Amino acid sequence: MMTLKSSTTTTKHNWTIISHLATLCTLLVLYLHFYQDWTLDETGLSRNIKMDKFLKTYPAESSQGANPFDPLTTEQRLRKHYPYDQKTNTKTRIPKKIWQMWRFSPTEKNFPYADLHDKWTKLNPNFKYNFQTNAELIDLICEKFKYTVPEVAYALESLPSLILKADFSRYLVLFLYGGAYSDLDVNLLVPMDDWFDTNRDVGLVIGMENDGTGDNPTPLLDQIENWFFKAKPRHPVLAKLIATVVKNTFEAHDKGLVPDDKDHQDSERCSRFNVLSWTGPFVLSHVVHAHINSLQNPTIVDTRVERSRYCIERVNKHAPEIPRGAGFNLHTVKCLAGPLVVNDIVIYPMYVLRGYDDSKECYINHLYHGSWKAA
Repeated sequence: MMTLKSSTTTTKHNWTIISHLATLCTLLVLYLHFYQDWTLDETGLSRNIKMDKFLKTYPAESSQGANPFDPLTTEQRLRKHYPYDQKTNTKTRIPKKIWQMWRFSPTEKNFPYADLHDKWTKLNPNFKYNFQTNAELIDLICEKFKYTVPEVAYALESLPSLILKADFSRYLVLFLYGGAYSDLDVNLLVPMDDWFDTNRDVGLVIGMENDGTGDNPTPLLDQIENWFFKAKPRHPVLAKLIATVVKNTFEAHDKGLVPDDKDHQDSERCSRFNVLSWTGPFVLSHVVHAHINSLQNPTIVDTRVERSRYCIERVNKHAPEIPRGAGFNLHTVKCLAGPLVVNDIVIYPMYVLRGYDDSKECYINHLYHGSWKAA
């Protein structure tokens, strides 16, 4: 009997030890998971450090819930603070505002685009013209976002080159205020009051830089340009675009493309491809296509259905396969002969916003000075 009692006591004692050990192991795993940086892999550790710096920069109440590495989270935060009411916005039009920027003011000596600048003001008397230096625009935007969606302000300030900041700034200023943005090396040929989209119920106006037909095709056969576009404030496409650029910027820290010291930023490590896919036409094109393909039964109106058979045959020889699940792709926009309207988005053919003559159908002529390549 004594032996049985001792055995039972020992068994209970062993189970108690095991139970305590299991509890300690559980607590240790939870502790390591939530608090210990060294448990993360190299990428996770880098992201944790970047998030820590971001969270220390902005007040907890404005940065709470932020996850700059997840564009969906950033997009939701943008929509929360800057809602886009579809019903209300159908009763309005794109604001008659023009936004342009440069390193210094047009009133200063050696301003390189004086003649082009003057045409925007003279030919559009019904539009409010806004010119900001790059520094002024960045300050304005950061002041707006630092208390609402501070990861946007942080991303803008930490971009390592002027062209990246200029790209991002144009998306942000139209998201906040709406209107039309134009690069300074764009020659206005037709007053904007005479454009197809003006006074129509549309929310976003963009143009094709390449539709597969150009003699000098861009890397994307269905590339959308970003030297000129129009938008209503807070448009959902701009929210998606901004969230994607924020993600790209925070991930660039992990790849060593963004110096941590803002006083010693440079553009040497920002290749042309990085600019295009980080903030430029590549990312804009991908976001627009993804947005349109996410729409449920979109209304697509081709204002000029006739298209050159020769053009279509030429494009088809080089066109990639249609991505699975993508209803809107290169084959939708190839050889456009007139504006394409998808719900509230107007997509202009390549020649309209990239025109080289003075016909009424060519609204602007982009001169491709390419000053950004040296920015």
